[in-house]
Amino acid sequence: MKRFRNILLVVPADGTDIGPAMERATELAVRNDARLAMTGTVDQVPNRLIKQARRRGVDLQAALVAERRRELEQLAGTYQSEDLTVSVSVDIGIPFVEIIRRVLKDDHDLVITPQEEGLSGFETRTKHLLRKCPCPVWVVRPGRARHLKVLAAVDPDAPAGDPLCRLIMDLATSLTVLEDGELHIVHAWEMEGEATLRSSPYVSMSSKEVDLMVEVTRDEHSNGLDILLGHYDLAAIDHEVHLVKGDPGRVIPALVAEQDINLVVMGTVARTGVAGLVIGNTAELILDAMDCSVLAIKPEGFVSPVTLAS
Repeated sequence: MKRFRNILLVVPADGTDIGPAMERATELAVRNDARLAMTGTVDQVPNRLIKQARRRGVDLQAALVAERRRELEQLAGTYQSEDLTVSVSVDIGIPFVEIIRRVLKDDHDLVITPQEEGLSGFETRTKHLLRKCPCPVWVVRPGRARHLKVLAAVDPDAPAGDPLCRLIMDLATSLTVLEDGELHIVHAWEMEGEATLRSSPYVSMSSKEVDLMVEVTRDEHSNGLDILLGHYDLAAIDHEVHLVKGDPGRVIPALVAEQDINLVVMGTVARTGVAGLVIGNTAELILDAMDCSVLAIKPEGFVSPVTLAS
């Protein structure tokens, strides 16, 4: 299934290795018969420097934009072919803000960005995009394996509910089929208050009674997961389902390491319609703990705090 039609590739100016992200973007664009655009940003030059340069007959801001455009066009030229045309844009301002504005202006449906060099976890530009970009964001980390192993992290009981899980599954299954990969589906669950019920002197419940409650809770989560997966024909896909008891912030990174996952597809925001709602605590813990690439999805109705207006 061709999910993406208008891809935006972020090309940082800080020396970040663009190779793996560029390869991913071009492959995906060709396989989806999609448009691919590369975008870069330059800083806003302070007025005092603009005035000083102007006295010497130089438009400093325009010169910086022209030089950045030349660099991007040179890079784009090495990947263009009969099957792929790569367009280029350069904007002035704060990188993550201008990237999101470019998404809004040109109606991009996917942003691909390399992980920033020298930073642990997902920080600065990357984390801003994960929090605020209205379309899916694919953060590409180096060391991509030849065989794609996708982990779809779903929570049918989350506030965003079934629509976000369906979108995560749609993208995860599509990418798995597209690249003849391997799909893992994980749902981490817990029974709220179990530790208290087992240890508090104020609770008069036997261990067997608590065990039964835990079993009922597990069955409820299992049924919810079965209903979600019932929408998909997984028989033709190499896949495995993981219903794991435990905190998602620990369970999911552990499963990534155990199964040698190289792409996690997950939601980053639990509620909709709230401009600037920060990334959920659980999602942030998971993202910081993993060392693989991530395709982060917003729920339907997400409102970005960044707008086209200045």
